[in-house]
Amino acid sequence: MSKSEGSARGTLVIPRRTAIGAFCDGMPQFLGEVTKINLRKLTNTVVVLTAALFVWSCAQAPVQNIDDEAIVSRSALLLDEVETAILKAGRIRGWKMKPVEPGHIVATLDIRKHQAVADILYDTDNYSIHYRDSTNLEYDGNNINRHYNRWIVNLSIDIQRALPL
Repeated sequence: MSKSEGSARGTLVIPRRTAIGAFCDGMPQFLGEVTKINLRKLTNTVVVLTAALFVWSCAQAPVQNIDDEAIVSRSALLLDEVETAILKAGRIRGWKMKPVEPGHIVATLDIRKHQAVADILYDTDNYSIHYRDSTNLEYDGNNINRHYNRWIVNLSIDIQRALPL
């Protein structure tokens, strides 16, 4: 077996005659006649990084409710105007918004296999967003998948943007 064919299982050998090999021509001589990439080490590195990413993405955090967020506007708003802004903000983010009664909307967000449900309570001065229920978000009574908190914060920001000035 020649040096360019590779001598160890799991080793990719790149002959210097190839374009990549030509790139290596200027590299120090200790690299030898061919450039070797150990596929086993590369595979192990990819597996470890993937596992770390998975653990990081599943991290939990305490449920974040938004309480009495002030409604900022230059003029006093009617309850219907506040409701319209909340419905618009939720729909932009993909939430299913269901008005239950004046001052109360149930918001549901479905993302792949996950579902988050929140109560939005509001009047003409402020609004609150409280956890109601979830599916596949690992809620344990206090903590939940960290994505839930991000979704709630983004919804709150969009509500503020949707309010008339």
